[in-house]
Amino acid sequence: MRLTRKQTKGRNVTKINAFLQTLKKGKRKVGPVTHELKCWASVFSEKWHNKKNWEIRLNDRNYKIGDILIEREFFPGANNGLGAFGTDEIHEEVIYILNGGFGLQPGFIIMSTRQIKRVCYRSGKRIEVTTPLNRYENP
Repeated sequence: MRLTRKQTKGRNVTKINAFLQTLKKGKRKVGPVTHELKCWASVFSEKWHNKKNWEIRLNDRNYKIGDILIEREFFPGANNGLGAFGTDEIHEEVIYILNGGFGLQPGFIIMSTRQIKRVCYRSGKRIEVTTPLNRYENP
């Protein structure tokens, strides 16, 4: 597929055509995507202490292995039922995805995650807490 100058409205046709060719050949590598997600406070505590290292979610964002999840603490009943965010967040990396089968509803996936860091805001200051060794790793 090649574009003419009229189709690109005066942009650099050579660069655009080269880009389209790399897409066609599959040579373009796209890095991990960062997803910001809500995490209910009842579950957030388990994730904060590294007791829950998986997520069941609708695959509406096209999650891939290597993607980064930033999960923010969310209180659904606060603010007259509208919900409110807390001050803490967890950064995780997706390390495995189970797509379909095993009783999953169509469109849902189970993601295995690995904590990268925990972030909390206290008195207006950002504090990053590096996650200790996973409970399954040897010291």
